[in-house]
Amino acid sequence: MTAPTPQAQPPPIRPARGWRWRHNPLRRPTDVLQAWIGLVLTVAVAVTALPTALAVNAATHRSLERTAAEQAEARHRVTAVLTRDDPQGSQDAQDTRDTTSGSRTSENAAHQAPVRYRAPDGTVRTATVDVRSDQVVGDTVHVWIDDDGDITEPPMSSDEVRSSAAGWAVLAVLAVVAGGWAAYTVAGRVLDRRRMAEWDRKWAETAPRWSSSP
Repeated sequence: MTAPTPQAQPPPIRPARGWRWRHNPLRRPTDVLQAWIGLVLTVAVAVTALPTALAVNAATHRSLERTAAEQAEARHRVTAVLTRDDPQGSQDAQDTRDTTSGSRTSENAAHQAPVRYRAPDGTVRTATVDVRSDQVVGDTVHVWIDDDGDITEPPMSSDEVRSSAAGWAVLAVLAVVAGGWAAYTVAGRVLDRRRMAEWDRKWAETAPRWSSSP
C-alpha cells in the first residue's frame, strides 16, 4: 500500500528585509507582486495624505464656522443672579482669603449653584450652573441661553473651530494610512493563500518521488 503523502509545511525561515526585491531562485512571482503592491500603496498614501488632510480641514472649518455663526445668532449671554450659594464652598473660600490672601485656587474653584435669570420672552427662569466658590447669594454671573430661554453652552470660538478642524484633518490622515495598511494586509493574505496552494501542489508532485526512492 502506498503511504499517504505527508502534508506540505513551509520552511520556518524569517526572510531578510527587502528580500522580495532581490534576485534569487526562491523568489516567486507573487513575492514580486506583493512588493510592488506595497510600494504602490506606500506612494499612494504619501501622495494622498496631505491633500486629504487639507481638504478635510478646509471642509470641516467651513462647516464649523457656519455652525458657530448659527450658534452666535441663536444663543444669548445674559446676567443671572445667584439665589443660593454653597455654604461649604463659600466657607472654604473665605478661610482661604483669610489665611492666604495671595492664593486664588479656592476662589476660582467652581461648584454647582442655582441662579435666576430672565428669558428672551420676559419670564423669570431658574437653573443650576457652575459658579465660583467665592460667590455668594446676590452675586451676578453670566450665562448663555438659547432662543427658548434654556441654559446652553457658549457659541464655539474661533480657536475651537480651528482646533476641531485640525483634529478632523489628523483623523483623515490616520484613516488614509490605515486604509493603505488594510489594503496591503488583505493583498498579502490573498497572495499567501495562492503561495500555499502552489506549495501544496508542488509538494504533491515531489513527495511521491521521494517516498518511492530506495
